[in-house]
Amino acid sequence: MPPKRLLVPVDYSPQSEYVAAYAIEMARHMGSRVDILNVWETMPNAPPGLKVVTEDGPRLLAEVLRQEAEGQMKAFLAKLEFGEVEHGFLIESGEPVRAILQGAEAHHYDLIVMGTHGRTGVKHLVLGSVAERVVRGAKVPVLTVPLKQR
Repeated sequence: MPPKRLLVPVDYSPQSEYVAAYAIEMARHMGSRVDILNVWETMPNAPPGLKVVTEDGPRLLAEVLRQEAEGQMKAFLAKLEFGEVEHGFLIESGEPVRAILQGAEAHHYDLIVMGTHGRTGVKHLVLGSVAERVVRGAKVPVLTVPLKQR
């Protein structure tokens, strides 16, 4: 039975664009829905009510970061060609692996489609890749798409 709901975590890197396009093409052939997910990491030491000065005056840092995340998501989605594929997006804050796994379970996704490489750099050497940790913790199948060769 083909998966009906695909979750595609992205970090807005060029690799993420490739993975999202791959998932959309899969969904097109299987009649599936695609939801693009971005998880922005919070600033753990920032107090919850921290305000920052913006052009519009003082605003909560969390509100400014959320607005920025939504703008980045809209710009990312504009690069993709969904055609007739049913789709949506999710923006979460927190630790990426935990947010991906919780989101997949809470929203009843059948398949997670994600890249093997993103923007992690040296962090990978210390913590392991996000994809690796999602594969280990997921309760649904995970399709990892290797780095696009140029």
